[in-house]
Amino acid sequence: MELISRKDWGAKPARNRTITLPVKDLWLHHSASPDTGLRAVRGIQKFHQDTRGWADIAYNFLYSPSERKFYEGRGAGVLGAHTRGHNMASHGLCVLGNYDRAGFTDNMLEDLQGFLKWHAQYGPERFTGGHQDAPGALTACPGRNLQSNLRAINGLKVITQKQPATSRPLIKLWDRGEQVKYLQAQLNLRGARLRIDGNYGPLTQHAVTVFQRREGLVADGVVGPNTWGKM
Repeated sequence: MELISRKDWGAKPARNRTITLPVKDLWLHHSASPDTGLRAVRGIQKFHQDTRGWADIAYNFLYSPSERKFYEGRGAGVLGAHTRGHNMASHGLCVLGNYDRAGFTDNMLEDLQGFLKWHAQYGPERFTGGHQDAPGALTACPGRNLQSNLRAINGLKVITQKQPATSRPLIKLWDRGEQVKYLQAQLNLRGARLRIDGNYGPLTQHAVTVFQRREGLVADGVVGPNTWGKM
């Protein structure tokens, strides 16, 4: 991967504080603004410093899919301003672009997986989640097209409609993750009205038991091969 240093992209001076390495979490964001590469990075820093009044650009790292380049934001081991309540023990990567609109590409998958391997020297080799997954976050960031590909970016198996029911994961109360989001989306297609948040709580469990009863299954709230087989 190609990482452009602060010096090389012309970052303005900043008042930054260090945090302990390795970090515990790594959060994925999108800028929600056009990917114009270097111009966008400089514009985000100007907005964060001059308009927001922050010490520096919010993110530790940024990625431009159009250029296939990564940019050093605040950098490794520096306190960011990307994920409220979680900045003291985490890094944040911002993908330039709006991924409620822009699609996810194979090049992005390759580049982001390369970034994760590189990031292992500073902490997690997987994204902890998208910004919306952070406890207390009220946001749609990093956009549905990045969020829905998070498991693939992390190198985890993704549930698909063609995947045999017997090979799908067992899901039960209090599980979390992309597999739960897939389940919630499938339940909504069948009449449920769940928030697709990736948390298998009591509301999702209730929707599962309703579905199981309707399909003549044991209504135990556990999603295994029999339940998957009816979806």
